Amino acid sequence: MNALGRLQLYNRTFAARCAVARWFAAAFHVGVQSHLIADAKHEQQKARDVVYGEKERNLANAAAIQEVLADGKVTPDELPKLRGIARGELVGAEKLHDATERLTP
Repeated sequence: MNALGRLQLYNRTFAARCAVARWFAAAFHVGVQSHLIADAKHEQQKARDVVYGEKERNLANAAAIQEVLADGKVTPDELPKLRGIARGELVGAEKLHDATERLTP
């Protein structure tokens, strides 16, 4: 369980105590925290999805590069394929950068 999961568990436990003790002001703050935690977990999941997609794309690109380099030479016909892979890597790097920025305070 990561830090966000532990915080969520603590929040749920404290919310139950607030309900039993009728600490309504504290319960309100716990509710706000719960929403913030849910938002942070959602952002983590979106970043995780981006990273997984980029990993899969990188593996496919590596296989394509291996295929091009299998004979030890790069022919002029294979250059467009390598250029496309390079462009895709730049786009993927931007996606990873954006995902990291969303998770950094």
